[in-house]
Amino acid sequence: MARDILDQLRDEALLALSFAGREWPSGLLSRTVIPDKWIGLVESADGRRRFVPAGDAPRAEDGDRITLVRNRPLVVPLETRDCRSEDGDVVHGRCAVFLRWPSEEHELAALRKTLLPGGRLNSDDLARHVADRGGVQGLRDFIARQQAGPLVRSDVTEALTEAMRAALQKFCFESGARIERVAEVAFESTTLDTRERLERQTQRRLAEIRAREMVEQAAAQATQRRLGELSGVLDKLNDAASSDAEGNWHELLPALSPTERGELLANLWRITPDQQSTERIAVVAGQMCLLLDPSDPRRPLREVELPGDLGRLRSVAYAAERDRLLIGAAEGIWSLSADAQGVPQPYPVPDIERQGTGFNAVAALADAYYATHSALGCWRWAIDDPRNAAQIFAAGGEVGRVRAAIAAGDGRLLFSADRTLHAYDPEADEVAALGEMPGTIAAISVLDGVAYVGTSDGALLELRLEAGAVPRTLQQLHSGVESIVARRWNDLVELVVPAGREGVQGVYGSERITATVLASREPIRRAWACDDVVVALNDRRDALVISYPRKSPTPVTVPLARQVGHSLQDACLISKPVSA
Repeated sequence: MARDILDQLRDEALLALSFAGREWPSGLLSRTVIPDKWIGLVESADGRRRFVPAGDAPRAEDGDRITLVRNRPLVVPLETRDCRSEDGDVVHGRCAVFLRWPSEEHELAALRKTLLPGGRLNSDDLARHVADRGGVQGLRDFIARQQAGPLVRSDVTEALTEAMRAALQKFCFESGARIERVAEVAFESTTLDTRERLERQTQRRLAEIRAREMVEQAAAQATQRRLGELSGVLDKLNDAASSDAEGNWHELLPALSPTERGELLANLWRITPDQQSTERIAVVAGQMCLLLDPSDPRRPLREVELPGDLGRLRSVAYAAERDRLLIGAAEGIWSLSADAQGVPQPYPVPDIERQGTGFNAVAALADAYYATHSALGCWRWAIDDPRNAAQIFAAGGEVGRVRAAIAAGDGRLLFSADRTLHAYDPEADEVAALGEMPGTIAAISVLDGVAYVGTSDGALLELRLEAGAVPRTLQQLHSGVESIVARRWNDLVELVVPAGREGVQGVYGSERITATVLASREPIRRAWACDDVVVALNDRRDALVISYPRKSPTPVTVPLARQVGHSLQDACLISKPVSA
């Protein structure tokens, strides 16, 4: 039993011990002293007490009782959750109370009477006693008297120490302990963080609104100035048109000088009525399809994560006649409602291995979907039967780049294979070559029986969709033409194209004039345009650049890739006629 006492004192979790004096080990020639880090008290049967420091022998007699306690501060952790601060925030608090028993006989006797009824006191026992006898309640009361902000962010150690001394006063008096200090103080409040974040967001939002109002006001003033500057040009047009009420642009423009023509064409967006209105901007990035509100594109209206069954997403197009989004993936395509509601419908390519690239363009024609893929060629799926898939043009061998599926408007499908423009006739189930371009075809647009073609080396060409037609070069740009939007202003055709460091340009081939549609600080890779908005994808594929021709000459940059964690693959505009 004597050896057992010394073994127990080696337990770091043991804080105090009380036992009969005869249990203390002793020998005939020497006495066992109290080890370092401990102090002791000997109490005799007649009530006498004697303090024993470390290094001295207790010299206990029969009937005596020995009490030992650690001769160092004893750390008691306290913690409480879900407390309400004075201003109503939920606070979680924790601290450490450092207790010590002084080298005094009556304090050590109080320790034995109150905390050692079973003869042992370990760390968990002391923590429970302190928590139950005022520690936790004192911490909660302290939180309730403080405001959450100063509590979380200020050093309240000194104030908390005084509060804990008051809360544990009775416990310390009864047990003989003294509070040396309170340390490791930490307070947290999720409701405070949330409230302050909302306040910051509100302030930022208000600042954005004020800034937007200032920008819109300045833009309106700038537009008025620009229209004022155009007044002379418009007056000339009115004079030229007065003699012929049905005069077209080509009949009116000769009344203007070349400089005035360029000025007028650059402002067509502002002085002609809208025929189409953009309702949403659709973007694909990673496995996500995002819908943006054109008037507030920084916060997506809807984010839809498509399954990985068909591989990574590559492209997106809007089929207006079916009001569907057609999304190209690595091994097939997805059909999704234009509002991104409902279940997406997969159209897989059967029996293929995983692909490193994807379907770069998708189009709807009659009762089928068509898509182009540089490794898989051109494919067709029956809209009502996704498993009814067929390859109408094969890639591989000498054919390396199959791109740009688009309906020609005459019942045929146009697509490209390297330099060659092809047309597929569904009724005859035949593919015919229409013409060869001077470079690899990267984009196709069709308007009124004319195909407009962009190449990867910057050539912009037109080709009439009739037998024997020869492509004609309209413009040579400094960067590849990856998208084309063909629009008609009365009898004047405008081609909206990305122009690298020159932003987005409008090319008027018949007038041999190029005008800036959107000016950008960084190179532009692709562009989409409607009467009320112009959207561009930058060369790094990490942001959209959006311009509102009627509102502001200054475009808005939307860093979407930073929000979704993926580079932007493609985008399209969901637009409807203004009359609708």
